[in-house]
Amino acid sequence: MKVYRIGGSSIDSIEKIKSVANVLRDDAPKVVVLSAPSETVISLQRIAACFFSHEIEKAHEAITRLEFKIFEFLNNLLNTEGIRERALNYILSCLRVIWTFARETLKPIEEKQIVAQGELITSALFSYYLEEQGVKNSFLLSTEFLKKGTDRNLDMNYLKSHLKDILLVHKDTPTLITQGDICVNAYGKIDNLNNKESNYSAFSIGAALEAEEVKIWKDTDSICSPNSAK
Repeated sequence: MKVYRIGGSSIDSIEKIKSVANVLRDDAPKVVVLSAPSETVISLQRIAACFFSHEIEKAHEAITRLEFKIFEFLNNLLNTEGIRERALNYILSCLRVIWTFARETLKPIEEKQIVAQGELITSALFSYYLEEQGVKNSFLLSTEFLKKGTDRNLDMNYLKSHLKDILLVHKDTPTLITQGDICVNAYGKIDNLNNKESNYSAFSIGAALEAEEVKIWKDTDSICSPNSAK
């Protein structure tokens, strides 16, 4: 088993997605941990900021701009009608989550739920693209196995036990796609990991799986042992 940690800058264009996907075509078991492109994250943070300041019209305009960009990206990335339709439905479900906050006062913890949609959309699009290319894969929600304890550190016992159960369900699928920056907190609410923590989450997944290798993709490639995680 290998773990691939892929930062948002490595998949922020169709050309980069295709390049990364080519590396993952083999049938070796792997977990691919993805982040959203920084442009998407910044857009979602600005939308949340508009909700906080009750600039609802400004938030609506920002969401609409983001929708157009995502839909254009989807249409240029995917060619198969059935797969494109499923991807569109998933993206619409994520966007509906964002729109719900236009009707109520945004709480600080809910900002993280808004930002999380970018990573869910990004990893889902990548999963659908792999499917279209004939790469058998499964889309996993990191919130099902990444959890922070009351000390704000990742709960390794929770990770190991839940990830083990998930792998049993997907034992016939060589490539598993998940998110690197989303988890739940000790109270079961969606939380975010910062850049340093998201790399640590990939190492933690590697350690939990006793992976032979954790490979980090950023601006340059580097290979690290999961035992390097502190």
